[in-house]
Amino acid sequence: PIPADWQDWAKHHEDVALQAAQLNWTYDAVYALLDVHGYQILNQGLFNADPHPGNLLVVQDDYTTYATKEQPKIGLIDYGQCKRLTLEERIKVARLLLSVADNAPDELVAAHFRDLGIQTKNDSTRFLA
Repeated sequence: PIPADWQDWAKHHEDVALQAAQLNWTYDAVYALLDVHGYQILNQGLFNADPHPGNLLVVQDDYTTYATKEQPKIGLIDYGQCKRLTLEERIKVARLLLSVADNAPDELVAAHFRDLGIQTKNDSTRFLA
């Protein structure tokens, strides 16, 4: 018989491997969600304006586990609140995203927010950026 402490060790490492697989899937899922929403906004100009966790489903059948190559799938639901952007608006969103990604000065980031019509009570560059 296998000693109990070895069984505990093996069980713990099995759990750790499962958690690592779940984290890898989570990273892939978040990347896919950003990719899908980015495509909707920047390429299609029509996007789900209500992308909260309640509008996401993890679709997994009885044979799918995080430890197998067959990963769960993501289902996007409830497109009741959609927004359509013109080409000009999409270009403005792209400029904003690039300024944030490039770690642009606060003044430039705030200017891109303002260009999109975003307003604050006191027009604070620090708050917008």
